Amino acid sequence: MRRLGTGEPAVGRRGLMFVLDGGALTADQIAAMRLCRDELDGFEFVEPERLDEMLIPRLARRVTAAIAATGQGGAYLEDGAATSNS
Repeated sequence: MRRLGTGEPAVGRRGLMFVLDGGALTADQIAAMRLCRDELDGFEFVEPERLDEMLIPRLARRVTAAIAATGQGGAYLEDGAATSNS
């Protein structure tokens, strides 16, 4: 998997977060997906244009920046925004 984005969380939060490109899934791979019901209720594939309505703002920024970094070797983000280190 290629790393698309590396970033630090919002101010006041600690950690390092990664967004990885796992490639495109085939119909068979999607059909074979099984969720851990203790952790997830479901999943949905959405168009990038809908990220703002599906995710909280900081996650929408992070995923949008990761999508933009596809094929560019990745990006370094702070709170979902590309930095001068990108």
